[in-house]
Amino acid sequence: MSDPLIEARIAFERDHDASRARELVDRAIAAMTERTAEQCGRIAARLVMLGDRERALPFAREAIELDASGSTIVLGTRHMFYAKLLHELHRWREAAHHASEGARLYALGCAADDRELAFVRADAARIIASYSTEP
Repeated sequence: MSDPLIEARIAFERDHDASRARELVDRAIAAMTERTAEQCGRIAARLVMLGDRERALPFAREAIELDASGSTIVLGTRHMFYAKLLHELHRWREAAHHASEGARLYALGCAADDRELAFVRADAARIIASYSTEP
């Protein structure tokens, strides 16, 4: 297998070897010659899988900044991923902003009665509500 991020997922999920998975993610980061939205998003996802949320933040943010897919659903999904990550780190104001933007963008790419859109909006509402009730 030649993709260290796929190997990292297998090491973590199948082999229960977090140390090996972390090593493979680090190898993927070191080997990055070109930063793309897809690659940054994949790295962020693997770091979250490993529980390294702080380290995932800049990659998730960069995935949003670099996204040139033209797909509002993809960009909305990136914003929601980032919002959930920020929410887990108790950065509620930023999380609420990205959740709102994620739901808005996602809605632009699908029908108003789309079932997945309902899930995205519910996630966004939960994150936004956390900000409005933050201590």
